[in-house]
Amino acid sequence: MPTVSAALIVKNEEQYLHNCLKSIRQHVDEIVIVDTGSTDSSIDIAGSFGAQLSHYQWNDDFSAARNIGLEACKTDWILYIDADEQMVLDQPGRLSHYIEEHWIGAYVQFRPKSGYTRYKLPRLFRNDHRLRFVGNIHETILPTLTSISELEKRPIGETRVKLNHFGYENFGIEKHFRNLPLLELATRNNSSRTFCWYHLAETLYALGRKESAIEACYDGLRTSSHDQSMRTRADRSSIFHLLAKIQIECEDDPSETLDLGFKENPRNFGLIYVAAIWHLRRGEFESSLLYASKLLESADAERTSPFVAYDSNIFFRLPLQIKLASLVNLGMFAEAATITQMLATLA
Repeated sequence: MPTVSAALIVKNEEQYLHNCLKSIRQHVDEIVIVDTGSTDSSIDIAGSFGAQLSHYQWNDDFSAARNIGLEACKTDWILYIDADEQMVLDQPGRLSHYIEEHWIGAYVQFRPKSGYTRYKLPRLFRNDHRLRFVGNIHETILPTLTSISELEKRPIGETRVKLNHFGYENFGIEKHFRNLPLLELATRNNSSRTFCWYHLAETLYALGRKESAIEACYDGLRTSSHDQSMRTRADRSSIFHLLAKIQIECEDDPSETLDLGFKENPRNFGLIYVAAIWHLRRGEFESSLLYASKLLESADAERTSPFVAYDSNIFFRLPLQIKLASLVNLGMFAEAATITQMLATLA
């Protein structure tokens, strides 16, 4: 069986690091940690798990720090994991049991936040000097992984390995201020990275800069309009969802955004939810009822997207609330009473 390293970069992660390392310790052959300036107990926690530790002076470049860690790995394969994540395996045993010999890399099933659906990320890959991260933020190994996969006819596999991310549970405004200049630099240097545009808009929105967030959404859609890859189409779906949401909050008409977004992806569940909200606010209760019903009627398998995670509440609790309001306004009180009972069971 192949050997596997877990590679992390860490800075002041004492809140999460112990649980992260506990989740991987029995499943990998070595743990490699690059510390970028911790002043809390992170280094002591790393030492207690026998991690191989190195230090790197932070220079606003996540890829640079990641690649230092890759250079230190001595195993056949590498798992890239963050300190605020935890790994879950279906069965006890080694992570290597989930790896096929002919793969160049593999996707895991990633949950970005508690209560969200999963999507796939390429977090497992061979220890190959050609495989290195790119991007100062939202660093990715996928471009080189895909290139080598196509060149050598080695597939990127899909595993049942699960990673759960907990960092957004306590994502403070200071991280938005930290990320903003990095995202602005990333979109200037490589305007084709659609996810960076989405995260830039999301960060501006979180900081209360809604007009700038709308502008970033339009820039992201414009620069990615000719890219038909599944990854980019998924990121564009997220931008359409965010843009329509902000437009409603700014009391702008999101109709054009909704039309364009649905034209690209009729199964953009985030956009379906926003459309339900929009029609409810306009007093178009039959339309809001229709969109809410679409969410409620979607089966679990249909909700799964390869590259987009959704808040699970948009498939049950939230559309039930919209449906209730729509039914009451339509005078359909018997049906509304049934929805009220369903919501009461969720309290």
